[in-house]
Amino acid sequence: MVRYTLTALAILFLHSTLVAETPKDEFNPVQTGVTSLNIAPDARGASMGDIGAATDPDANSQFWNPAKYAFAYSGGAVSLSYTPWLRKIVDDIFLANLSGYWKIGDGDNQAVSASLRYFSLGEITTGSDISAGQTLNPYEMSVDVGYSRKLSDKYSMGVVLRYIYSDLGFSTSYSGDQSTGASAFSADIAGFFTYYPMIGRNECQWSWGWNVSNVGSKVSYNNGESPAFLPANLRLGTTFTFPLADYHNLALSLDMNKLLVPTKPRRGDYDDTPEGEQRYLDALVEWEDMSPITGIFKSFGDAPGGFK
Repeated sequence: MVRYTLTALAILFLHSTLVAETPKDEFNPVQTGVTSLNIAPDARGASMGDIGAATDPDANSQFWNPAKYAFAYSGGAVSLSYTPWLRKIVDDIFLANLSGYWKIGDGDNQAVSASLRYFSLGEITTGSDISAGQTLNPYEMSVDVGYSRKLSDKYSMGVVLRYIYSDLGFSTSYSGDQSTGASAFSADIAGFFTYYPMIGRNECQWSWGWNVSNVGSKVSYNNGESPAFLPANLRLGTTFTFPLADYHNLALSLDMNKLLVPTKPRRGDYDDTPEGEQRYLDALVEWEDMSPITGIFKSFGDAPGGFK
């Protein structure tokens, strides 16, 4: 179903790299491309407040912490999910996700995994006087494969390699020709530690997990003229599980996230002089040319007027 203004607003919200410069008196949010990569794909993790770094492994651990697959109880599993997005506003924006794993090797201490994500931004019809009636179908997708292995009876690690494709469908001319989609590659590395302490007569489980995700190349829109950082993220989490009965457990979980993306310079942080203008332009060029790895380290202390 065609949605004009509302769907366009959703795209602007999800792709802040295409939004005009923030006024100097307002906040300065971190800007990334392919923001949908950080949307939870499964109902379990999303309903718990986007928690999953150290919860029990399941078929959707590829997103939360791929190292958990090595501790999975079953030999394999597959999950298919469909999530409507902004459903009270529009009815054609959604996230579809297919993920799964398979245990390999002697002792079931290794696992291979894969997932496929597709985020549709719906259908948009332009409303300009020149190109009225042009239909756009923007979307984002990613496909990845992973491997996890137990390094001891209590600790495992996992890696994931990912290919990302983003097609916003914006026109490059009034003739209706559309710009090509933007591609990127990224990787995840994760760890998972779990052990079983005794509290009274109850055998509990205490797990810790970490995942550094979406570390890779920039995604370049507008034929390479608008490079954007991927939403690299550091996730740390812990879960303590206490058995209440034979088939009932009480789990207390906590996840913390840090976006590993540098903040774009803000004009309001420089004085209104020719020298200040030049310093701002130099900082902007430095931000645009910054490598993703440098940006990760810089993200821990460069949020002028911003929040993370």
